[in-house]
Amino acid sequence: MAFSLPSESSDSLTGADEFDFEATLLVFSETKAVELTNKFRKDADAYYVEAKRSTVSSVAQIPYWMYGVLVVLGWNEAMAVLFNPLYFTFLLIALAASYVSCFFFCLECGFLIVLAV
Repeated sequence: MAFSLPSESSDSLTGADEFDFEATLLVFSETKAVELTNKFRKDADAYYVEAKRSTVSSVAQIPYWMYGVLVVLGWNEAMAVLFNPLYFTFLLIALAASYVSCFFFCLECGFLIVLAV
C-alpha cells in the first residue's frame, strides 16, 4: 500500500499550458452579476417593506388602566416626596432648572411667541 508520486512528465503545472490567472478571477458572468444584483435589490426592498409594516403594526397605545396602576403603585412615593422637606426642596430645584433650561431652549430656537403685542 505504498503511495507513488506521478512522474514529472504528467505534472499539469509544468506543462506547455500556462496558468491563466485572469480567468480564475472571473466568478460570475456580467449577465449573472446583473441578475443577482437585481434579485438582491428586490429581496432587500421586500424585507424592508415587511419590517416597516411589522413595526407599524406592533406599535400600540398604553391601556388606560395602566395609568391607574401607576397612580396606585406610585402613591406612597409621591407622598414621600411631598411630605419630606429634603425631597420637596430637590423637587422644586429640579422644576426650576427644567423651566429655565426649557425657556432658554425655546428662546434660542425661536419657539417663544412675543407677548408684548
